[in-house]
Amino acid sequence: MNTVTKTIFSPEQLDELRKRVLDYKEQTPASWYEIHQTTGIGESTIQAFALGTYKGNNQNVATEVEKWFKNAETMEFFSDMSVVPAYQPTPTALNIRANLLYAKRGNFNTIQGNPGVGKSEALDHFVWEFQNVWRVTASPSRSTFNAIMLAILNAFNVPPGNRTSHQLSELVRRQFRSRTDALLIVDEFST
Repeated sequence: MNTVTKTIFSPEQLDELRKRVLDYKEQTPASWYEIHQTTGIGESTIQAFALGTYKGNNQNVATEVEKWFKNAETMEFFSDMSVVPAYQPTPTALNIRANLLYAKRGNFNTIQGNPGVGKSEALDHFVWEFQNVWRVTASPSRSTFNAIMLAILNAFNVPPGNRTSHQLSELVRRQFRSRTDALLIVDEFST
């Protein structure tokens, strides 16, 4: 059984992440929009977070920023090594990729298969490979409409506030309308 522990950042750790984002922006020609594209965090959100003025859930943003930096460090570390990555373009993975590309063009798609064939790894790789792709893992604790809507908004780094089911679904709908070629993957979904 895999358990995920969520990091709680201290005020000092939040400040250090903010400084790293500002240092990155200063040392590269990246605009806030380009940082938004590579992190998956909203442009105004990442800017406000870095400047210390973000009023939303700074912990969620910090988690995404930390993942972004870790991913960049990992990619840099492995760039000079001939290491076999965890993802392998097996026939199953390539079939999943083709189905996800079809879905990314606005088509509904279902992917199913035997356990252990690499479906989740292929999904993770697709999320890593393409922009405007988010993955939410379903679970018994997310079996209600509101729970899955909250998980989706969390994937978008959007604070849900205190909203009704209808307001949550409208907020999710607006998130999709504001993005081009957006794809939401719900993994481990079962009826």
